Amino acid sequence: MKCQNIQKLFMSYLAGEASEKEKLAFEAHIAECSFCSGELQELRLVWNSLDIWEDQRVPNHLEEWLLSTARKAVVAIQENVWTSSWVSFKRLLKPMAPIAMGLVAALLSAAILSAKMNLSTIHPLGLTAVGALWTGIYGIIFYILFFAGQSEAKSWRDFAQASITAVGIFLVFTLISPVPSSIHFCRYYAITQPVIERLSLGGSFFLFGALYALIPMSIAAYFSSSRSGNHPLAKGSMAGVMFVALLAPSIYLQCAPFALGVLLVWFGGALIGSVLGGAIGYWVRYRFAGN
Repeated sequence: MKCQNIQKLFMSYLAGEASEKEKLAFEAHIAECSFCSGELQELRLVWNSLDIWEDQRVPNHLEEWLLSTARKAVVAIQENVWTSSWVSFKRLLKPMAPIAMGLVAALLSAAILSAKMNLSTIHPLGLTAVGALWTGIYGIIFYILFFAGQSEAKSWRDFAQASITAVGIFLVFTLISPVPSSIHFCRYYAITQPVIERLSLGGSFFLFGALYALIPMSIAAYFSSSRSGNHPLAKGSMAGVMFVALLAPSIYLQCAPFALGVLLVWFGGALIGSVLGGAIGYWVRYRFAGN
């Protein structure tokens, strides 16, 4: 047998596990091969030393330290797993929470509008599309307000807070007297009748659309913004743009009984009123407020 094959039998030979045939071949080779014989002698010395090895008990203090360290390691692993799971859950929740808040806000806004108008006149697909759009817009603004990182910082949160506050004021105005009802009242009220009669239907909706956006946005911009530093007019205009984005679905729902032209002029008035109201509110806060 070759040396390589013999060396594979060293352990089984010393352990007495080699077959009779392997044992005879092994001993014949060892008798002739001085190299393998020397290797066997060295391995036998190591093997014999194992027989006299005595088991030593681990000292009590070392055993206690090892067990304590192991327990701490297990606790640390469990805590890391819990922390990792919680972080993963928060990452999953972060994009969902603004959408959930947006859905609630859109449903609440639609409920307020339905108290003053019949939403059943709007096609279900159109109502669904407006609801989805409104939820998305609300969701984006809620994300900016509550979840935006430090890099987006304060100005964008001020814009979001002002627009959400202005929508709340606008919905209160609408609940008290929607734009169409206000136009109808002013058309027959002695003091305002001469003014309204000089305006076309589109002009009336443009004027009231602007007022119903300007007043809430001015109030919200003043109370929602801190002393804004440079460019208060530009910042107020940005807040106004956010606000009119939230108003657009409401205007569409209220314009369902009217012609497309009324929708366009009403939205145009709301756009101008929102931007102007935001600029006024920010500028007054910047110019006269103490903080």
